[in-house]
Amino acid sequence: KQDKVSFIEGNESGLFSAGNENFDTAASIYGLNEPTTFVIGEGGNIGFGVGDQVVSYKDFEKPFAKDFKTVNAILDKSNTLFNNHQELNQHSERALKAELLTYLNNPKTLQSLLSSDFNELGIEFPEGLVYDPSNIDGVREQVMETIMNGYRDVARQGKAEYDARRVAKAGKGRSASTTTPRQEPAEDGTSSESYTDDLKGRAVAKIDKMDQFGLPETIKGTKFTPIVIQPIEIGSQEQKDRDMTDEEVKANNENVGKRIYVYTQNGQQAFKTYDQLVEWAS
Repeated sequence: KQDKVSFIEGNESGLFSAGNENFDTAASIYGLNEPTTFVIGEGGNIGFGVGDQVVSYKDFEKPFAKDFKTVNAILDKSNTLFNNHQELNQHSERALKAELLTYLNNPKTLQSLLSSDFNELGIEFPEGLVYDPSNIDGVREQVMETIMNGYRDVARQGKAEYDARRVAKAGKGRSASTTTPRQEPAEDGTSSESYTDDLKGRAVAKIDKMDQFGLPETIKGTKFTPIVIQPIEIGSQEQKDRDMTDEEVKANNENVGKRIYVYTQNGQQAFKTYDQLVEWAS
């Protein structure tokens, strides 16, 4: 009787997975479908006549619930990966796969995921990928790879949106500052622009001379060396030698070809852009 009450309550609350293959049988046994025939079998075992079969209640496998625990874990992980602002690498992928193996170890989890249980949450799998009890390991591998592809996509999207916000923020900072139009140096090494401010004019002339000859210049007592930003390969020895994170390397590569002016400040290497140096020198 208690099993019948639990089944009815679970059915009304949407607890049971659509992946259950024996749901109709359970509904018949518990009286939700057309009445069944009550049978006493050998040894006094209780059975039920369902259609043209007699189902032993002792051997009957009760319907299983939707696997909310696994789905919540997958959604939480996706949210974490999005907010990490980092694409996956071989090490993070290895850890994620090991975690998924523990989630997907139970075949009932596979059945729940591959049913329509969580379609409204965006948990969907390729058409044609269905639960196959004769190939559980193969099904598990396909389910895991589908989830991993979702992890890769959400991590990539999170990083892209984060980078876009950084670029937009940097753009606002630049547009809010006072800039000096870039002028090509004349043959004598001075700027072709006529500056009313002699101090700024001298500074620009020195900067243009640096650009023309690629040699250091001292401005207001500080020595500046012109550098053209070069690409750096992620994972390269140069990245390791310069102790740069992948984020820093990608930021560098977004500015390849641009010129900066390197100087020493408080014993540390620093740099200024063209506009920054003009403003500072003025």
